[in-house]
Amino acid sequence: MPIPEALNAVDENDNKVESLPLYGSDILVTVIAIAIASADLAAHHGNFTLSNMIACLIAADILNLIGLSSFRVAGILLVGMLMYDVTFVFASPNFSPGGENVMLKVATSDVLTGPTRLLFPKIPGSMGGEAAFFPFSLLGLGDIAIPGLLCCLALRYDASRSIDISARGEASWKAIMESIENLNGEESGDEIMTLTGSAAEAAYDAIADRELEQRNLSQGERDGVGQDVEPLPVSGAIMYNRLYFKATMVAYVAGLLMAFVANDVTGLGQPALLYLVPSTLAAIVLVSARRGEVGRLWRYRDTSPNIWKKED
Repeated sequence: MPIPEALNAVDENDNKVESLPLYGSDILVTVIAIAIASADLAAHHGNFTLSNMIACLIAADILNLIGLSSFRVAGILLVGMLMYDVTFVFASPNFSPGGENVMLKVATSDVLTGPTRLLFPKIPGSMGGEAAFFPFSLLGLGDIAIPGLLCCLALRYDASRSIDISARGEASWKAIMESIENLNGEESGDEIMTLTGSAAEAAYDAIADRELEQRNLSQGERDGVGQDVEPLPVSGAIMYNRLYFKATMVAYVAGLLMAFVANDVTGLGQPALLYLVPSTLAAIVLVSARRGEVGRLWRYRDTSPNIWKKED
């Protein structure tokens, strides 16, 4: 599909892009997206199922487009957003006109409609509290996206510590096949084993060395790492080693449950980040302390291809 020249489209390397591939799946997804959005618009954003579906997709897209580079940045962001959330939920009546809860008023306002939050029908008999007039409990997209950035970073940290045996095996196999193709038929059995074994070992070690270079790069160490080293893509090995990610996700669910319980018990709107931020950050710290990786985690810098930039 050609791209109009007036758009001056470029890729991540600032190379001019003149066209993009168009697949059947792209057309299918576009049709489905338009249909869901149109149905939500026709319902005047009143169908919470449709609204929640779109909100979840938006949150997922945010996490796909935005990434944090280190746990230091993540800690500052989460603590800062926690303070902001708590201030506007609990302290805003002290400085707002009429003594209103600014965050609650905005979140439950009829002016703010559309997929900007997740809506859950209130449990019959639950306490109404400040928002008794509002028929839903709600969770803002920020309460998903902000801790979600930490979860994604934890997953990429897990990936940076993974050993990709499958990639090493594939490289070794290709090296063996290539060495066999280069045989002239006069080699002895011992020579063939030596040649193929040496080729496989060299290919295996090359992948291992690149993984080590990337780990060093993520720790701010560039000894022996050239300026032109490209980061390895995230491998499938991450599917079998997600210790930090799993701990963070469990902590997120626990924090969310605490927020809903506190909301129901007190009858007051609760800043979800007040429970989500401490629980998720505590999970990261506890796992790293147990594994003796606090210093490594503190020095970690994401070297994923979508975030990694060459240093001058």
